[in-house]
Amino acid sequence: MSKLLPSGRGERLRSAKIIVVSLTALLLLLSLVFPPWVESAGVAGWNLAIPLGYHIFFDAPNEYNPGYYVHIDYARVGYQAFLIVVVGASAFLLTLLRVRPRRRTPVSEDLLTRLQKASSEVFISGYRRVAQERGCAPTSKTSDADIVQLYKQVGTAFRQASEQRDELLSAGSINTIVLKFLQIRERDGAESVEERLTYEVERYLKEGLRADYRQELRLI
Repeated sequence: MSKLLPSGRGERLRSAKIIVVSLTALLLLLSLVFPPWVESAGVAGWNLAIPLGYHIFFDAPNEYNPGYYVHIDYARVGYQAFLIVVVGASAFLLTLLRVRPRRRTPVSEDLLTRLQKASSEVFISGYRRVAQERGCAPTSKTSDADIVQLYKQVGTAFRQASEQRDELLSAGSINTIVLKFLQIRERDGAESVEERLTYEVERYLKEGLRADYRQELRLI
């Protein structure tokens, strides 16, 4: 898998794998070299076991109680080894998941394109419907592409200005402002939009939103 990753990411993956495997092996070795010891004896039908702590495997601790049998607690050794292997394997898998790169597929890009196209169609059909109902722009003089471009230009400028004023402009207000600029574009020409937009944005920053811009216009 590391061959499929960029060099930096592949090196990090190899280093992480080495660290996890080395730590797991070291813990296993320590658990075997220094096992837990117990002293035990049968008492009234029960196997009584008293822990004596961890000691090196070839040197049994001294007896604490005469007659008790001192030995390694093999059940606990096996349990500890099992836990170490489980934790090590989990850490190894987590390392692979964290280093694995995210892949962008053509499907996700195609979906984004469709969403952008769908939103543009909403703007276009909405403003065309309003124009028919009110007898105003946009008319056939304004293309669909011009509507989308103007919406982005005006909407972006006013949203950025609203952030400077620490305000939130509703979508309905933005729709109304764009409609006003569609009238300006058809009446005064496309070249007049930039100058008027600069003026209106500066006015908004100084005085707040105009009353006629606060009207809510729904495009759906």
